[in-house]
Amino acid sequence: QLTPAAAAAAASLAPGVVQAVARLCEIGWMYRAVSAFVAEAHTPHTSGGGAGLVARALAASMQAELSEWLRLLAVLESQRLQGLSLLQLLVWGEPPLQRFVTLVAVVRGCSHLRGGAMTVGVERLGQHGDPAVEAYVQRLLRGACAPLLESLRRWLTDGELDDPCGEFFIEARPAPLAELWEKRYALRPHMLPCFLSPKAASRALLGGKAINFIRLACGEGQWTFDAAAAAARGGAAAAAAGRHFGAAFEPRTVNLAERAAGEATLSAAIECACSRANEKLVELLLGRHRLQEHLTHLKEYLLLGKGDFVQAPPHLGRVSAKTGGYWLISGDLASSRVFSRILA
Repeated sequence: QLTPAAAAAAASLAPGVVQAVARLCEIGWMYRAVSAFVAEAHTPHTSGGGAGLVARALAASMQAELSEWLRLLAVLESQRLQGLSLLQLLVWGEPPLQRFVTLVAVVRGCSHLRGGAMTVGVERLGQHGDPAVEAYVQRLLRGACAPLLESLRRWLTDGELDDPCGEFFIEARPAPLAELWEKRYALRPHMLPCFLSPKAASRALLGGKAINFIRLACGEGQWTFDAAAAAARGGAAAAAAGRHFGAAFEPRTVNLAERAAGEATLSAAIECACSRANEKLVELLLGRHRLQEHLTHLKEYLLLGKGDFVQAPPHLGRVSAKTGGYWLISGDLASSRVFSRILA
């Protein structure tokens, strides 16, 4: 909105000049809006709140655009004395103006979101008919997804849940070691990032959970997923996924135009890590911890193959057989008496 003095000055100018000046001024207020978001994202909060890692990564990508605009202003300032016209300013300012429109849309639509939900919001803004806008949003999205991809890689290789701001799609819950598998780790569906399908997220949860079970419950505290070893042990598909495991977690995997291809690459890496962790877990349970032997003994006990309960009736029968018929009491042979003596 123009001030009274500016409105009075604009009344004496041609309408085309007023429109050109107003369009250039739009860049100024959009720059301030984006700059405020970037500053807020990088402001530390002593109370533990504030922006998360995803918002900071997105703000870092936006900061690059702000710096580029300041460099352009320096160039225009150097040409001012050479007679820079208003039309030339419009030509110079139109490309950054279009980019700032996209940045403001991202700030307005996603600043209230966190973690994976923020990446989903940015991705929606990239579903645009203009290829230039789509490519620009993809660059912002890749920057925002970088912290989540790194957290996912560490979860699948070391079982470490590095989530200081509570943005990851997997959360750790307080639970004793005996309930590690059932209750300690769970999905956050509302934090699912744009580059991961629900099925792949469930497999990622299973893979990291298996690593933690191996390290905490099976006594293999130093075990980690080795992509090279997994590639050597598996078939052709596993070998390919193992060789390209690290590349699957790079930001370039996020691709708006070829989303299915990016998801397939990431899903293959997740499946490779999950399969190897499950294989190692089964190996420990059947080998060192003799799970099959314990289950066999349990089956024999439950099906009366062995145990005190199944040995008591023959013993009582032998005692009764050695007793003369004169001393046998018919009440002792009643079913209720027999079972009470067996269970005694």
